[in-house]
Amino acid sequence: VVGTGNNHIIDYGEQGSKDTWDALTEYGIPYAHNDKTVLYETSKGIKVGIVASNVLSSSNNHFLLDGVKSLREQGAQIVIAMPHWGIERQYLANKNQTDLAHQLVDAGCDLVLGSHPHVLQTMEVYKGKMIVYSQGNFCFGANRNPKDKETMIYQQTFTFVDGVLQSGVNVHVIPYTLSSNLSTNDYCPKEAEGDQKTKIIDHLNSYSEEYSDFKLDNDGNFQM
Repeated sequence: VVGTGNNHIIDYGEQGSKDTWDALTEYGIPYAHNDKTVLYETSKGIKVGIVASNVLSSSNNHFLLDGVKSLREQGAQIVIAMPHWGIERQYLANKNQTDLAHQLVDAGCDLVLGSHPHVLQTMEVYKGKMIVYSQGNFCFGANRNPKDKETMIYQQTFTFVDGVLQSGVNVHVIPYTLSSNLSTNDYCPKEAEGDQKTKIIDHLNSYSEEYSDFKLDNDGNFQM
């Protein structure tokens, strides 16, 4: 699934946006954008709903909140919201982000996966649900040498018993750098090892400590 709710989807005008969505449709890749949500069924019969929107302007918040509600009404057993928000190169989530994230969880969202700031940001557990305020850049071609090259692969396991989502948070983070060469950008993400891996995990823990008891261990596994 692709979320196209961001501030660059109209860089090439309406035709550019349409070309992107047509290409995704042609190859059978579902995409979420504003009021176009995605509801799909896994091989094990679990219905997953996804909503995505650029909420750099709060006037778009309703796309996410209404989308979460609509997906629940359609029978989604997991709902994931993908907000595009926050301030570029800021490591801590701001009040606009935290307020909306909490509203999304209160509305029935199971996971909030944010983007836009171009760096890793705060992670928070709120009412038993994960909020990832920014996943940073991963494979990033818009800057030849970003100062901060830290990124990650975020993994979360949801467990169902007899069709009912179980409580608890099962998260694993794989630290990465967006380039295999730390002195430039070769556009080849690389899994971080050794001191670099430890550094990224320590940074994530530092960004998050003011927001909840969230903590990653040395292997990137969630601890509380």
